[in-house]
Amino acid sequence: GSTRQRPTITWVIFTVSWANEDQAIIHLRKALALKDAPQSHWVLGQVYERMNDYAAAEREYREVARLEHNNQEVGARLEELKAKVSHPLSSLSHPSRPPR
Repeated sequence: GSTRQRPTITWVIFTVSWANEDQAIIHLRKALALKDAPQSHWVLGQVYERMNDYAAAEREYREVARLEHNNQEVGARLEELKAKVSHPLSSLSHPSRPPR
């Protein structure tokens, strides 16, 4: 049989966050208090971005970049975020799943 990978708590919170951003923020902040994980910052950035809190999203993505210097995906996300701030109606990109 195939081996199934157990979902991480970050992935579970990401999935739940689509229904309740406020609860996701609370749980992600608790998770970050226990372990400063780039995946948690990524998901928190995604949640803030969906809430149109671009400054908070940028702060979280920059934490991912600080923790994972070679993460090219976060650089691209920051560029897309900059475009959203410059042209809020022209950016139709949606947040993607967290890096693994």
